[in-house]
Amino acid sequence: MVLLLLPVAVGACGSSGDETATTTASPTTTIVGVSAGDEQLIVDSWKHLSDASLGGPDAIVQSVADSQYPGTGYTADDCRIATFGGEDAPAGYMVEYVVDESTIRLDPEWVIDAGSLSGVKPDGTTYAMGVRFITSYRDSPATTADVEVRVTILDGVVYHHPNCG
Repeated sequence: MVLLLLPVAVGACGSSGDETATTTASPTTTIVGVSAGDEQLIVDSWKHLSDASLGGPDAIVQSVADSQYPGTGYTADDCRIATFGGEDAPAGYMVEYVVDESTIRLDPEWVIDAGSLSGVKPDGTTYAMGVRFITSYRDSPATTADVEVRVTILDGVVYHHPNCG
């Protein structure tokens, strides 16, 4: 089974995003430069994505089509095929996304690495972070995968960068 990074569009939630947070991840690691507003948008986007999973596989793949980075062009069918290999989704399929907030960092040089925009530096502010994907479905034990991913915030909206191709 392929794990699919799904995008979610989340608005600014009333924050100006101008505040800068310094988060201490451990006694020797400090993350500087991530605004408190952007960090909250990112965390909310992963929560929203996990909540979308409650609606089942169709809701998950539809969220990809509805909120991918502008111009990416993947359809819900593209993402369904990439996720389930053209097969029906397993009964009870769900994904929980847990962002490791201590790993959120600016990644201004990153370029999109898949799809029609491969090689393009996205507009907006791009962040890298570690996310744990916890995948489960009926009658099977949950599996986890720790993945480094990128999101881009553009005009107060968080976009994820799925590979549905």
